Amino acid sequence: MATIKTDYLKEILAKFVEDETYFLNTQVFNPLIEKIFDEFLFHWNLLLEQNLIQRSDDSIHRNIRKDFVQHNNDLMLTNSGYNFYNIK
Repeated sequence: MATIKTDYLKEILAKFVEDETYFLNTQVFNPLIEKIFDEFLFHWNLLLEQNLIQRSDDSIHRNIRKDFVQHNNDLMLTNSGYNFYNIK
């Protein structure tokens, strides 16, 4: 069973916070995917399920496959995601 790693969730969210644009292209996550894909995908789906991130077109995608993340897709950080990122 996978373990939820808060620091890893925040590492993903940091990409959104540190970016200067409203939407973030999923290709910035390729280095994280290349490390341990299963761990990334597990945490990615948690972020989506909790509505901490969303697609730029407002559609909800659960169980996003590797090819979605590796291609040009735009996502944005939600207010809830920003609040979670700032929890100490």
